[in-house]
Order: sequence, then structure tokens, then C-alpha cells
Amino acid sequence: LARIAAVTTREDLAAICAEMHLELGNPLLGMAFYADQKKSDTYAFYLGQGGLSLPSKDYYFSEKFARERWEFLGHVARMLELAGEKRETAYRQAEVVLSLEKAMAENAKPPVELRDRLANYHKMTIADAVAAYPGLPLRRLIDGLGVPARVTDVIVGQPKFLEGLGRLLQERPLDEWKTYVRWHLLSASAPYLKETLDEERFRFQGTVLN
Repeated sequence: LARIAAVTTREDLAAICAEMHLELGNPLLGMAFYADQKKSDTYAFYLGQGGLSLPSKDYYFSEKFARERWEFLGHVARMLELAGEKRETAYRQAEVVLSLEKAMAENAKPPVELRDRLANYHKMTIADAVAAYPGLPLRRLIDGLGVPARVTDVIVGQPKFLEGLGRLLQERPLDEWKTYVRWHLLSASAPYLKETLDEERFRFQGTVLN
């Protein structure tokens, strides 16, 4: 939390996000190694949509999930308050988190579209991906993950999501992104922190959503 608070550039924040992917939480986007879907005897490096707290795109826009959005706002605020923020500040920060995630979700694919394997397979070199998404600090993310130098290719699942995320990272203030990353760290760390944080996380994840 202290390191997030001290961040002054998006690149340094990306380095913390990469570290979180290795330890606790999955902020910003999805990053993983698993079998190449066109060559199953080979492992591949994947980038795609991610970094959202709610289960799917519909949860951010559909009236069907209006209650879940309202509950999510209160949940984020409560978690931040338990972590030491004043109540009024915690609710303002929760609104920032929901606003950012909703903007990210605009460029996300719903579950039905994610089932189309060909439409979610875009192989390119890592160098080309870095050039294709200039708004994203991809090189810092990839280096932070410890991707071996011999891995030269990446499979991008949802290019539109990465493009949109790159724009948002540049358009929205750094302080908003620090609030977003702080929230994701708190949520992922809750089982290892004080009991009230773990109980609040379970209340939302285990009863409101599930």
C-alpha cells in the first residue's frame, strides 16, 4: 500500500500490477501462460481482458444487475474504510473504482463472444504488441512478470479491450488508477489481513454474488 501511494508514473504502477499478478490479484488485464490453442504441445504467453471485479460485462451495464452494482459500491467503500480511510473518502474512492471498471468493461467481450476461440486468437510478436498498444506500459508489465527473453510471441485475446485500456490509462488521472490498484490489492489480500476485511469480502463475494 505504501509503494502504491508513492507511485508517480504509470510505468511504476504497471510494475506493481505485474508483481500482483505473480502474488495477489489480477489488476488491469489478463496475463497468463497456458497451452497454445492452435498448437497444444506448446505453451504460449497470453494477454487479454481482465482487471474487473464483477463477473462479466453485463454486471456493469444491465438493469438486471443494478442491485449488484449498488452493493459493489458499498462493498468497496467498506473495505477501504476498514483499511483506514474516512467514510466519506472511502465512498468517493469506491465511486472512482466503479467508474474506472465500468469504462474498462465497455471494451470487454461478454461471455458468449469469449467462447469463439478463433475470434479471440491474435498471435503477434511482443515487439509488435508493444507498438500496437502505445497507451499500455506493456514492456514494464512483461518485464515485471519475468517473461523469459526466449519468449518472443504473445497471443492477444481481445485487442479492443487492450486498445481501450491504453486510452483510459492515459486519459484518467494517475491518482484514480492508484485507487483502483489499491482496491484490488486489498480485495485479494483480505483473507490474510484482519478478520473484518475477510468477513466483508466473503459477505459480498460469497452471498451477494454467489
